Amino acid sequence: MSTPSNMVKVAVVGGEGIGPEVTTQSRRVLDWFAAKRGAPMTLREAQYGLIPYLATGKVLPEDTAEAMDEADAILWGATGGPETTEVPAAARKASHGPWTGWTTRLGPIRASPTAAARRWKATRRGGASWA
Repeated sequence: MSTPSNMVKVAVVGGEGIGPEVTTQSRRVLDWFAAKRGAPMTLREAQYGLIPYLATGKVLPEDTAEAMDEADAILWGATGGPETTEVPAAARKASHGPWTGWTTRLGPIRASPTAAARRWKATRRGGASWA
């Protein structure tokens, strides 16, 4: 099976606390765009936080770092919360890689009735790319 040259690789990292619930819903949106709009993407699930820490002693397992390195985009869930106190701060800090410090918050989003009739142009506002 050949893959389109414009295939976007997305690492889906659920995070902790409410993070996995939110990324599950976000993934539904990505799946919809792939199925209904033909958006060429592959999604790769990866873990971060308490669950891999308890299993391996690492907050950021090697396979997660690999998935993030290979990705064109990272769907990152929320991390932290009262249930994550078992992870020492030093272990969490040691997991920081080149991906930390990236934050994009979008909202609220309103559909424009003319959106389908024109192409969106990406703009830069507040250090983030917006379309």
